[in-house]
Amino acid sequence: MVDAHKGITESLRLHAKTLGAEGLEIICADAQQWLEHHSNVYDLVFLDPPFSQNLLGKVTSQLIDKGHLQKGSIIYIESDDNFEYKGLPLKMLKKSRAGNVKYMLFEYLEN
Repeated sequence: MVDAHKGITESLRLHAKTLGAEGLEIICADAQQWLEHHSNVYDLVFLDPPFSQNLLGKVTSQLIDKGHLQKGSIIYIESDDNFEYKGLPLKMLKKSRAGNVKYMLFEYLEN
């Protein structure tokens, strides 16, 4: 898990310890910079960037272009708008809405 807010990452570490969760990596950093400088491959990705910054397309493309996904990786996205994924190797599995927030679940098809 990568988040730029120190308070959030500290809280998540505390909860993970309380729950006895193992194998988690919780990193306090800018997600785009992290992806640029690391080669981790992920099975499951949660994207919930600040809606006003229009980062979903950029971060999703970065995940794909930098090889952070493998065939079958799942991407969960929260957005206040429709996420344009045409032209990307993604298959929408599910979508829903709660108020102004849209939830989408995708499968990565390449590799």
